[in-house]
Amino acid sequence: MINDPLLCAVYLSAMIDAEGSIIYQKDKSNRQVSIYNTEIELIDNCKKCLEIIGIKYYVVRTGKICKHGEALQLTISGQKSLNKLFQSVEEFLCCRKRNLFEKMLSSYKYKMSNCA
Repeated sequence: MINDPLLCAVYLSAMIDAEGSIIYQKDKSNRQVSIYNTEIELIDNCKKCLEIIGIKYYVVRTGKICKHGEALQLTISGQKSLNKLFQSVEEFLCCRKRNLFEKMLSSYKYKMSNCA
């Protein structure tokens, strides 16, 4: 089990890059980062990492069944939680996901650095 905040940030960034969705609508308040997976252990590891870093989240069953089982959706939302998540994982995210995350947070009027 991962217990180090830095390793948790690396793990979460990998999960966001591979399995994550960054959702925001400029004219609405729907801003979130979600990780979808059928592997309960992966979702549990994400939950543990978020708890270690101190980020609020929730998990729901999607109702979508595939050959590997039912998909779970772990979601982080809310300005404070999203900002803390971004600060934790920013340096480890791929450029594409980092840019999406920055755009989402800038809709909260945050000033973010540009991805080269």
